[in-house]
Formats: sequence, C-alpha cells, structure tokens
Amino acid sequence: MTNTTKPLQPIISQTRCEAVAEQLRNLILSGHYAENEKIPPERELAVMFRVNRLTVSKALSSLANEELLVRKVGSGTYVKQRSEMAGLKINLINVAMELPYLGEDSDESSLLGRPGLAEAVYECFRNQAMKVAVSYYRDDRELSALLFQFARERNSAHIIWYVPGSGVSDGLRALQKRGHAFCLVDARDSEVECSCVGTDNRLGGQLAMRELLESGHRSLLYLTNPMTRSTLKDRYSGAWSEAEKYGASVSVMECGFGAPDCEAVAALIKERRITAVFAGNDSLALRLVAEMPALGVSIPEDVSLIGFDDLAATQFCRPPLSTMRQDFHRIGLAAAEIVDGMITTGEAATSVVNIAPLLVRRKSVRAV
Repeated sequence: MTNTTKPLQPIISQTRCEAVAEQLRNLILSGHYAENEKIPPERELAVMFRVNRLTVSKALSSLANEELLVRKVGSGTYVKQRSEMAGLKINLINVAMELPYLGEDSDESSLLGRPGLAEAVYECFRNQAMKVAVSYYRDDRELSALLFQFARERNSAHIIWYVPGSGVSDGLRALQKRGHAFCLVDARDSEVECSCVGTDNRLGGQLAMRELLESGHRSLLYLTNPMTRSTLKDRYSGAWSEAEKYGASVSVMECGFGAPDCEAVAALIKERRITAVFAGNDSLALRLVAEMPALGVSIPEDVSLIGFDDLAATQFCRPPLSTMRQDFHRIGLAAAEIVDGMITTGEAATSVVNIAPLLVRRKSVRAV
C-alpha cells in the first residue's frame, strides 16, 4: 500500500508519545500499513503528527516492544507479518465481573456468587507469568466504560461477564478493532460475533421443569426477571418446551431486578391453584421462601419451589432449596482456554461452549 503524508488530528488529550503510538497502532491493525511494509521515516511521521522526532522515536520503540513493528538499523521500520504478531507478549488477563443485585437485607457474602470462575482463570494462566486482574461493574454503562479502558491497554486479554447494552456492543467492537483477545462469559451479544462460554441454560430450564413435572405438578408458575439476556431467554425456552411435552399449564410472571412482588405471586398461586413455582434465579426463589409463609403459602406443603444458580444461602434456608448448579469453575477454564488459544495463534475465535448444569435436590419440592 502506498504511504501517504496526510496530516492527522493534533495530539491533545494523551501524552504525545502515547497518542502517536495509538494512531500508528490503529493504522497498522486496520491494514493501512500492510505486512512487511516500510512505514514513513521519523521526520515524515513527525510532520504528520505535529510532534518532534524524539516523540515519534519513543512511539515506534513502544510498538516494537509490542511486536507490531520491527526496527532495522540502516534500513528503517517495518510492519511485522501477522504470523510474527501472533507472538504478541500478553502479560495481563482482565476478568470483568458483574456485581450481583444487593437488596436491603443482603450482605456482602452475595459477592461470592459465581464461585471458582476467577480462580479457574488464574489456574489456567498462573504458569505463564501472567497477571490476572478482576474488575467489578454494576451495570451496562460501567461495563462499557471498562471495555473502552481495556481497548486502550496493551499486552492484555479479557474474559468478560456479559450484560447487554448498546455501549457494551460498541466496547466489544473496539476490542476487536484493536486486536484484543477476549471471550464473553454467561451470555451472548446479538450484534458482535465473538466467543462465548456459559451454562447450557436451555438444558437447565428443561431439567428444572422436568423435576417439577415428574413430581406430578401440572399447574405451574414460571417467575423470572425481564428476559433481556440470552441466558434468561434460553432458560425460559427450555422450561416451556418441557412443560409442553407433559401438557402442563404454565403461568409466566416477570418482575424487576429487585425483589418480586410476593403478594402478587401469592394471589396468583391461590387464584390459579398453582402447585409448583420455577424461579428463574435463586434470588427470586429465596425471597419467596422468606415471605410466602406469612402470606398463607407454605413451601413445599402448598407449593413446590425450584431455583437456579445454587447460591450459598440455598442450602441453609428453610426448607433448603432445590436448584440448578452452574459449574463456574469449568466455565472459567473453558473461557481461559479459548483466550489462551487466541493469544497463541493470534487469530480471532468465535467458539460457543455450553457447560451442562447440575440438578441439586433438596427439600423444597414434593410429589403430589
């Protein structure tokens, strides 16, 4: 590709060296400078970026350290072949995790959800002299900001617990544009094609609903948060398909991401003579366990109940809650292996891996 000396925007917000390196990096990764192509000499780049030659020289050295460029004494600076770029030195793995919703009566132990995921990532990379850093976010806006921050970093790869949002999709595109290795965890993005590892939620929905159906229940309630994520849609789809096989009647109630309206749930149970509830996550189920008795609904005497996630509290509530356990350790290992493969080969991956959940039987389900 022919070199040009088209002037670029003046350097303002970043340090001059970082900004020059950033713009050159984008030109290389976008293909403006082809593989093995000699880039313009320092004096021309200094004119293009309106900086001095020392700043350009430092920026080129930085990109050479990232193994995007190779500097040949007496010849010039060249773009490396893609196969050579595959050896880009990654020394940081970012793990981005969503903070669970904390209700008024929740404690910090709720933050121990998804046990084993970050530990599995560390286990995978600990022998490769890589640092694993865990960052928490509260919503899609904070995740979006994290992704754009990650995109500005160098020598890093990412494992991202996904929540939907237009800014999140834009952040993932920024990671792709800048050549970062990353894998989503838990849910898929409908707009960005990339690797994702999570629970087989459709299978989980089938197994949980089957447990209730095989216990004799035919009038059921499916209680769920808004189905904005692929995980919740898949969970519901599996439960519904299983109920159809048995000719069961299933009512569906959506509630916000806070506590369910237990009075409305109790009223619906009595009105429609519902004998079993499948709660789409344990947080919803635990709230029912706590409040249903005061509303005249006993578990499991009046209504059987099953949840999803196997939070730590589910084994200690009264009655202990039947639920679906997600294997976050295996999920973390699978995501880490995908990212490790991307780092090794330098190639993007679009793998989708679903890990089967495990049915945990306790005392909240009874036969009728």
